[in-house]
Amino acid sequence: MSHWKELINSWGGIPVVIAFFGMVSFIIAVIIFSINETNEESYTAKKYADSAGRVLGISGAPVRIIEFGDFQCSHCKDFHEEITPRLIEDFVSRGIATLEFRHLAFLGSESILAATGAECALEQGYFWSYSDLLFFKQNPKNKSTFSTANLKKYARELERSYPNFNVDQFDSCLNSPEKRELVINMSEEALRLGFSSTPSFLINGIPFRNSGEYDTFRIAIENATKN
Repeated sequence: MSHWKELINSWGGIPVVIAFFGMVSFIIAVIIFSINETNEESYTAKKYADSAGRVLGISGAPVRIIEFGDFQCSHCKDFHEEITPRLIEDFVSRGIATLEFRHLAFLGSESILAATGAECALEQGYFWSYSDLLFFKQNPKNKSTFSTANLKKYARELERSYPNFNVDQFDSCLNSPEKRELVINMSEEALRLGFSSTPSFLINGIPFRNSGEYDTFRIAIENATKN
């Protein structure tokens, strides 16, 4: 104890030590806040053409791709950011394929909350834009990243890019049980189909195992156009 007393006294006494650690805590809080602000400012909403709810692409395209995903799934985030844009450019935008997202929200309560938020955005035609924002915000699972309060906050970020997006309507939808039940039912259906991990896929009704490589998708889609 005498050693610690001498050390504290050498620093100027207990009040000085308390003030020092208080200042350190304040600086850390400012840094964390600045990082969060930077993340928000760096996000740019993407525009998705030919979107009908959860489906991207033109009705009648010869290839139908269905993704079963979870907004807390890191592999789903990778797929969304790295492979989805290439699928859209090479196949969806050219009328060769449609891409549909279905929920398999199984990684915890915030998976269901996030999917519910996406469904509420769908009501106004912004499913894919809000989904894009959710993947951008993804952090460690079930740590309040997708709390109700944060989902409403993200809706206001989306409103800055899309002024027609009605945040009051979004909030009301998020607080009602209907969309949550839809997400749960959709997830249970995915499990009944035999899917137990995300992302999982169907290409023209046939289960497709994704290796994480774009070329495996490209080859599977090209083969599907020949059948």
